[in-house]
Amino acid sequence: MTRHAIAHPGATRAGRTCAAGLLRILCLALLLAPGLAGCAPGTAAGHGGQVWLRVRNSSGVVFLHVWQGHPIRKTDVDFGRIEPGRTSDWHPLPAAPVHYRKTAIQLADRRQLIHVTDHDYPGGRKALEPGRYTFDYRIDARGEALLTVIDEGRQHPRGTGEASR
Repeated sequence: MTRHAIAHPGATRAGRTCAAGLLRILCLALLLAPGLAGCAPGTAAGHGGQVWLRVRNSSGVVFLHVWQGHPIRKTDVDFGRIEPGRTSDWHPLPAAPVHYRKTAIQLADRRQLIHVTDHDYPGGRKALEPGRYTFDYRIDARGEALLTVIDEGRQHPRGTGEASR
């Protein structure tokens, strides 16, 4: 089979080269699009689904504010004030670690603790499966945040409107 290039009579060699380059870019974009789409929140390749999180204060001090999420990706959540022994409301986040691996806790004495975890998930996993989880924080004698992640199951959480004990 013989290929014949058909060019517009006014087309220049540079114009044909530019068009070929654009065609390569378009082909590359089409090849990469499924993988890039998988990085979006809520897609299968990007840890599809959601994790529903709540934060429990198992320390003896007031958490004035607790934040979690990824502000740049607009998935940040303010869990609000959490008194000792209390648990926040449930909040949904995309099921990819970038959205829940970092927690900021502002204490009553105005200190802010930043806790980052990559390995404290149930079963030693590197990420949470879609489902419900309680991030149970306590503050140790050195003033550091210690985390226990509690797997609360896979069903949709109830009581998303009020904090629980």
